[in-house]
Amino acid sequence: MYILMASMGTGGAKNRTTMEKSSHSENSFEERKELEQIQYKYLFNLYMKKLVLFLVCILCTIYNHVHAYDCVVDGIYYNRISATEVEVTNTSTNTNGDYSGVIVIPETISYLGYTLNVTAIGNEAFKKSSNLTSVQLPESITSIGSYAFYD
Repeated sequence: MYILMASMGTGGAKNRTTMEKSSHSENSFEERKELEQIQYKYLFNLYMKKLVLFLVCILCTIYNHVHAYDCVVDGIYYNRISATEVEVTNTSTNTNGDYSGVIVIPETISYLGYTLNVTAIGNEAFKKSSNLTSVQLPESITSIGSYAFYD
């Protein structure tokens, strides 16, 4: 650029202004390019965060399907249905049934320092438990889910 201005002679001052503007526009182009790169990095990071969050949600969903119970007390699986109540359930991973022999369901259970009332038998709780001989239900049971004792 400098060589071009020197060869222009007296019109160099006018051309220099033009060249400075041109140089300024080149800087603006470089600045725009740099801003575009920053925007690209920002969007890339944003999409990566969304992707990670999506994958975590998927893994949590899979984990919840594999472990379909909240706690186990004395060999009986329970789901929490309210702050103070639980229902009897199954593991959902055992295709041969989770229970066998005589099962005595208590009115309350103690779990992590909380006393929880056992108020329900969940859907398919004893499904396919063909080795089950009897289940003693407490007075606190107010509902029995669908196919609770289905074989």
